[in-house]
Amino acid sequence: MDYTRYFSRVSKNRKFSWLREYAKLLQDLPPGTVFLAGGVPNTTQFPFVEAKFTLRDGSTIAIDPKLMSQSLQYGATEGVPALRKKLEEMVSRYHGVNEERMEKSEVLVLPGSQFGLAMALEAMLNNGSYLIIEEHAYPGVLSAVNPYNPKYLPVKVDGDGMIPDSLREVLSPWKAEEIRDSDGLVPKVLYICPSGGNPTGSSLTEERKQEIYHIAQEYNLLIIEDDPYFFIQFRDILLLELLNKWGWEGFDEHVRQVRCFYQSQRDIMLAATQKHLSGLVEWYIPKGGMFLWMKVPQLKDTYEMIMERGLAHGIVLVPGRPFCPGGQNHPSQYLRASFSLATKDEMDQVCLCVLVTV
Repeated sequence: MDYTRYFSRVSKNRKFSWLREYAKLLQDLPPGTVFLAGGVPNTTQFPFVEAKFTLRDGSTIAIDPKLMSQSLQYGATEGVPALRKKLEEMVSRYHGVNEERMEKSEVLVLPGSQFGLAMALEAMLNNGSYLIIEEHAYPGVLSAVNPYNPKYLPVKVDGDGMIPDSLREVLSPWKAEEIRDSDGLVPKVLYICPSGGNPTGSSLTEERKQEIYHIAQEYNLLIIEDDPYFFIQFRDILLLELLNKWGWEGFDEHVRQVRCFYQSQRDIMLAATQKHLSGLVEWYIPKGGMFLWMKVPQLKDTYEMIMERGLAHGIVLVPGRPFCPGGQNHPSQYLRASFSLATKDEMDQVCLCVLVTV
């Protein structure tokens, strides 16, 4: 696929670095090759030689001197080749992508999801570009995008994620062919968090995924999918060794345990909310992630309730303002509670405090 249509003016002017191409050569040089091309550090001067990590089941992963040098040395921009191969297998295994499609795709290993999101969005946006986004979105994305003064097109969300009919309504000022074939100022990019959305906790149903995908095809929209809660994230070499040790069955079991833990935490939070706040706040049952997104209908804005009265009672929640694409000064009736760390007693305490501070 040719992505040129979506690139910003700055991105279209970027050229690849010849020096970064040399970094690829460094990983596959045959023994005896004299490498004088790159400004790479000498591995004999690295302070770390080897390491051992102990897993919760008592087993260990050893990073030998060769792997340690590789992990600390410059490498290919795309990431460690062996890890990229493993990640391609993961995408194929868990997302149903066949080998033919994987051959046409590219996997990049990045220092963090926030970095990847910022890079992807900045590559697509000019000053004043349109961005289709959920009506309540991850503040980290908004912080990365706001300097471009975007024209946000917020799409409504419910417990099953982005609502396709609302997406069509947002796009209704344009005919499909006006967007599909244009290089001008029209909506081109859709940002979405499909699983356990932050802050809403909603997850797209398979039916909605198909509907949104068909709309994107109709209008020739580029979908930037942010899915941080699909798997737990690790660092490059350690993740590679962990996958090698566990195999896919071991990885599946770990994911199952993690999901069970967070589902239990969610259920405890929902029970406390139902017990103390029923009739006072509204919420959807989170289908993933680690957040409960609540609406307080009798308040126009939850900021003062949380940042003043809540803190005075010794609880910390997040008001809805930071999640609004319209700006952090935009009043919001919502608040976000994370259930990842709190105990049952602490969740009860928080709900009682919300009851008092409202």
